[in-house]
Amino acid sequence: MTTLQPTEIAKFWIQRKIVITNLSQSFYYMSCPGCNKGAQKNYNERFLCLCGYESTATPRARIYGQINDDTGSVSVIMFGHETEQVLGCYATKIIEYSEEV
Repeated sequence: MTTLQPTEIAKFWIQRKIVITNLSQSFYYMSCPGCNKGAQKNYNERFLCLCGYESTATPRARIYGQINDDTGSVSVIMFGHETEQVLGCYATKIIEYSEEV
């Protein structure tokens, strides 16, 4: 097994199930579509992001979870399109579900 240096970037594919350990977590956050950074704004509210992008607050899906196998476990945070695929719906739909609860 090779050791990664702190400045190296590596990508891995993990074919496992993600376990959502906290069902009361927020499954989305408002973000800047230009840089995906979190924005403390309301849905569709216009603002100037720190990245310089004239933005409209957009929901972005997010999951905090855990992946387990025979060797151990790793805590993960998933964002965006991949998270929407796991949840089976778009972030805008997650907002609707959240408001119904």
